[in-house]
Amino acid sequence: MSSSASEQKTNEEPVKVTNVYDTTQLKNALDDELAKFIEANCGFSQSHQHTDVKLVLGYISVFIAAGSFLYEREYGFDYGKFGTLGCVIAFWFLQAASFLYTRFVQNNEAFVGYLYQGDDHVGTLSVTTNMDRYSPDYHIKYMYSDLKKRKDHRAETTSSAAEWFTEDGTLVEAKFNDQIKASVNSVTKHLHKD
Repeated sequence: MSSSASEQKTNEEPVKVTNVYDTTQLKNALDDELAKFIEANCGFSQSHQHTDVKLVLGYISVFIAAGSFLYEREYGFDYGKFGTLGCVIAFWFLQAASFLYTRFVQNNEAFVGYLYQGDDHVGTLSVTTNMDRYSPDYHIKYMYSDLKKRKDHRAETTSSAAEWFTEDGTLVEAKFNDQIKASVNSVTKHLHKD
């Protein structure tokens, strides 16, 4: 790790959740740390496709709301009420599209990253996570696709989130990151042994 990277790491606030019994907070904190760590330390460039799609849907919703406001301001409520109704319906369709995209396309993917050797894209790592509502177990599924060998390798791990958080809700990053690094190395190196 370079000195500037270590200086940046020491200047960052530690990852902390307010309620160690809220699995949604725990999962979100772990997912964010997982993505940051893999991109920074494992050589993968993160794909931001899921974020980009949801941002586009959100911006379209904002433009529809702004257009509805300006139309109603210009022509009055009586003349613009059907346009407003159309905008409200379009807004809900966009929200439904965002929900369906998150549920069925993104589907718990915490990280998708590409491995490059020079300018050549040689592999893709997809990491999906799951944490049941009343369980402390954090399930991680790794899938690495080696594009040169045209092979995939999958691995799964399950650990208790309590292993990585202190009682006050602070993430013990070194312990979490060591486990993630070992899993990523295992899944990517397995194909190179075949």
